[in-house]
Amino acid sequence: MPARGIDDIVLDWVAAVLLAATVLLSFVQVIARYALLTSTPWTEELARLFFVWAVFLGAAIGVKRNLHTRVDFLFVRLPPKAASLLLAGMDVLLAGMAVIMVLYGAQLVLSTRADLSTSLGYPRNWFYLPVPFSGILMLWYLLPDIARRLTIGRVAPPGSQG
Repeated sequence: MPARGIDDIVLDWVAAVLLAATVLLSFVQVIARYALLTSTPWTEELARLFFVWAVFLGAAIGVKRNLHTRVDFLFVRLPPKAASLLLAGMDVLLAGMAVIMVLYGAQLVLSTRADLSTSLGYPRNWFYLPVPFSGILMLWYLLPDIARRLTIGRVAPPGSQG
């Protein structure tokens, strides 16, 4: 397994902390609602925000590690050069989706910048910011892999790095 860079470690930790915070906030909300018979709307809002960020960061991590779902029955039966071209084609499609995420996600972020959240009063576009951010990360990880696969024809087995 290749050495992991500081960006990989930081991204993993941020996603893990966000997921842990989501679980903790959800637990606090359940305890407050059923044991203390009170409502804490800020916990729900913050947990939802953390979850959205964790999901989109997780998608970028999946792209980085080449872990997104694919059907391998054709891939393993192709000659190495054809398999490499197939993987590059799949990466190009994923990069196209990432471009759409960046362009339309940025439009959504800009169009909702004046909206404020109900409980905490922060800008509601923080919910939409992970869409273009994750798209940029995906492109950052995909473009070198696409270039490498097209120029060298190197095949990475499914579930491995690039």
